[in-house]
Amino acid sequence: KGKLTGTVLLTNKAATDTTLASVRVQFFSTTASGPTIGPFLNLLDYIRLQGLAASLPQGDVSIDRPVIREVRKYLPIDFVLPGQLGFSILFSTLFGIAFTFYGLREQGVLKRFFATPVHRINILIGIGISRIFFQLLSVLVLLLFGHWVLDFTLQHGWISVVQIVSFTVLMLLLLMGVGLIFSSVAKTDATIPLLINLFALPQMLLSGTFFSVEVFPGWLQRICDVLPLKQFNDAVRKISFEGLGWLDCGKEFGVLLLWLVLVYALLSRLLRWE
Repeated sequence: KGKLTGTVLLTNKAATDTTLASVRVQFFSTTASGPTIGPFLNLLDYIRLQGLAASLPQGDVSIDRPVIREVRKYLPIDFVLPGQLGFSILFSTLFGIAFTFYGLREQGVLKRFFATPVHRINILIGIGISRIFFQLLSVLVLLLFGHWVLDFTLQHGWISVVQIVSFTVLMLLLLMGVGLIFSSVAKTDATIPLLINLFALPQMLLSGTFFSVEVFPGWLQRICDVLPLKQFNDAVRKISFEGLGWLDCGKEFGVLLLWLVLVYALLSRLLRWE
């Protein structure tokens, strides 16, 4: 992404092969760090190292040619779109599921369902599947529009899309649980937006949605790391731009899974049908 200028590798070769230089100096970087490579090489002072090599017995220091690998430039859209994706599903899912379930309960629709052979869990599954279906459609539209129109990076094409969608399903399940909790504890429909904003606004500001959390002090960054939206945004950025997979996003998956367990454990105690 260009955050690091490059890597300097110093290798002691004398211990394994006395015919080679005792110290080997290598520099690796990418085109994403282009503007900073030159000043860094001056700071590294290759000229001084070469002078040092000349003053030492021959073969003591070996300086390799810098290796600059060409990579795709990290565009602003590569940061912005994952944040907008998380922002979109956060509010639409919370408001959608909370008001839907609250309305069904207050209008007596759920009571009429109970007069049929329909099991309660099937009602929740039906609401959840419909919400996931329409949310995934919006996610796909955002991803494909961003890729084809705004040059958003998808390193592995459709494989990256499938991995992002799978993470989105996990996030949607978590948010639906939160929405059901809010619809159950709210006494009136006017209370629901207050509860949602209380949960969502801190995440919108502290999860790297519009700007990087690196601007915050260290203690606040540690708080940001426990927020589910932060982990979702990070996972989408890793999959899309860095080309990582599920196994490389273990931390993000673990935090989201922990939140999922906690939310549904709380929901099992708070869910109100009447």
